[in-house]
Amino acid sequence: DTLVVTDEGILKLGELCDQDGAKWQALDTTVATDVGCALATRSFVNGMADTVQLKLASGAWLEATKSHKYRVLK
Repeated sequence: DTLVVTDEGILKLGELCDQDGAKWQALDTTVATDVGCALATRSFVNGMADTVQLKLASGAWLEATKSHKYRVLK
């Protein structure tokens, strides 16, 4: 499950929007970003896609689509 840091705590993506619903959905939640908090007013549902699992040197696992981009902070 994809997790999102919000002002209501850490939520699963499915708790923020209906993943079987409309592509664009209204949202009114403050979410954490890499530069602070911001108000999220809409969510976009991409649908289902194949994923891959990656094991990091730290031992943590990530699962994402093959084309998913990550921002790496040093």
